[in-house]
Amino acid sequence: MAMPMSATRSAGASFTRSTFAELRDHYSEALSGVDVVAIEHVGSTVVTALAAKPVLDIDIVVAAATVAAASSALEAIGFRSLGEQGILQRGAFRQPAELQRTNTYVVVNGSLALRNHIAVRDALRRDGDLRTKYADLKRNIASPTGDIATYVEAKSSLIATILRGEGLSEDETTTIENANRERQPSRQPSSVTSGGDPRKAPAWTSCRFVDIQQCCLASTNLPGVHTGQAVGRVGIEPTTKGL
Repeated sequence: MAMPMSATRSAGASFTRSTFAELRDHYSEALSGVDVVAIEHVGSTVVTALAAKPVLDIDIVVAAATVAAASSALEAIGFRSLGEQGILQRGAFRQPAELQRTNTYVVVNGSLALRNHIAVRDALRRDGDLRTKYADLKRNIASPTGDIATYVEAKSSLIATILRGEGLSEDETTTIENANRERQPSRQPSSVTSGGDPRKAPAWTSCRFVDIQQCCLASTNLPGVHTGQAVGRVGIEPTTKGL
């Protein structure tokens, strides 16, 4: 059956909007025989004025009974399953080489994983003070004294504050906090796996400490717009995207 698309409107640059629209159409065609609830653009690239690597976070929302069918449809067009990666009811997928770099997930409708993504996205888009706090956090980690442990702790605390404000229970918030801390990014430089050139980091190095620093350093040129450069799938690509 034809799937209803999320009404989510990107608050970021035209690059982000057009890329998400293209990917959504690609997913829609592949999933045409699957009962999909929505395709949601989540993560910081959908929030204006936040520094970000050019990697779109996309949730394909389905009922629990439809996870296998949706996963098979993605695999049929070249996606590779990475499993739940410690997050229940959220299967991660690596995109084929010809597609824009993404974090693509098949997520169970109503799951804590989905509610986490939606709550943080909507709160950051709605609340300018929260956006400023998160942007400041990213700028601080880009400083010469930036420390990944401090960054993870501060980010986890801020996300917890957001989730409580969006109505998640204390137990749910704690579960998400613990998962975030357990998935702490590595401090290993991208150059270790990219022939000595951090600009050529492979697609799977999406959580490296050096990438967090680079995207923040490059995205502070124009207040409110954050036009700059960020580590992309191939080399360094210009971006005006959010997180």
